[in-house]
Amino acid sequence: MYYIATFEGQTRPEFDKIQWVTGAVEFPPKLDLASMICDDDVVHLPFSINWASPLSGRTGVLVSNMIKSWFFALRSTGKRIKLVAHVGSASKIPYEEAVENLKFRLRKWYSFGSSNMQLLFENDAGSKGGTKMGSPEFIQDLRREFPALGFCFDTAHFFANAPEFIPEEYVKWANQADFIHLNQPDPNVQPGSHLDRHSVSLFDSDGRIPVAILCEIAVISGGRFCMEKSTDEVDKDLPKLISEAGLKV
Repeated sequence: MYYIATFEGQTRPEFDKIQWVTGAVEFPPKLDLASMICDDDVVHLPFSINWASPLSGRTGVLVSNMIKSWFFALRSTGKRIKLVAHVGSASKIPYEEAVENLKFRLRKWYSFGSSNMQLLFENDAGSKGGTKMGSPEFIQDLRREFPALGFCFDTAHFFANAPEFIPEEYVKWANQADFIHLNQPDPNVQPGSHLDRHSVSLFDSDGRIPVAILCEIAVISGGRFCMEKSTDEVDKDLPKLISEAGLKV
């Protein structure tokens, strides 16, 4: 999975084993993306893109230009890829206005023309004040209006955003996802805390999400998942843990 940083050198420590494509804030980096990205790769757009931000003003224009620039830069690779993006927040403007801004930018995205890319919105931890714009429910509502839009389910984000831990909810959303970020929240994160903190180990003994649930989600995904972590040790343990959970790979 490729993560696109907003500024040159901007990374997040828990993702230090994942490939980064870095560049300037305004435009995609001057790299040979076609040689770096393969069919069926997953690319995460810059975290700083707030699809719901105001349409006017310097920031609003910058966001719209970034979205457009990345669309054409990645489409030019000719590769069949999934693009994961965060919805954004309505923390500084009225909620209804933010929703309309988001929908306006989505309509623009799909007006750019056809491509082999599928845009996926990822549920967030509600760290921007819990505005509900990044909830799975909100994203599913958007998909009714924009059928081509996909859904990326992040387990750690859902844990931090949901008011309580209900195992069945994880299975439900995993079944509706086009791709899954299989993450364990930091041991200090509480349900409903809106803290976006991932544990570096998926199967941490102090993990907030039971291993059996994570294994079940991995099976549901059919292999369409990644683990955002800073150690490769959990990779080799996943098939064993799935088997021990009584599930079939």
